[in-house]
Amino acid sequence: MNDIGAHFVQALSDRSWSSLQGLFHPSVRFRALLPPGLCEASGSIETSGHFQQWFGKADALELMDCAVEPLLDKVRIAYRLRVHKDRWYWIEQQAFCVVTADRIEKMDLLCSGFRPEQ
Repeated sequence: MNDIGAHFVQALSDRSWSSLQGLFHPSVRFRALLPPGLCEASGSIETSGHFQQWFGKADALELMDCAVEPLLDKVRIAYRLRVHKDRWYWIEQQAFCVVTADRIEKMDLLCSGFRPEQ
């Protein structure tokens, strides 16, 4: 189960959207709490599309820290990114996932939002 979390972080930091999409079950249920509010998606295309929307247009993306660990029947995936768009931002996300057959079936994500670097 931890391998899927490591593959997720790698695909995200590489901005490999097709690899990221392949990690989600075709009927994945995705919920994210973002600074503007709740974001929901279903299906691997729509779910991976959110990550591409958030990070795809960045000039640079650096993985600063990550952790992947089991939590009983779930996997916790946490990562901190440094992202450059018009300036440098820090962003942290934590996800709790249900994984079956080496795919993420459910993901609940909490996001810090893009925090401008001082």
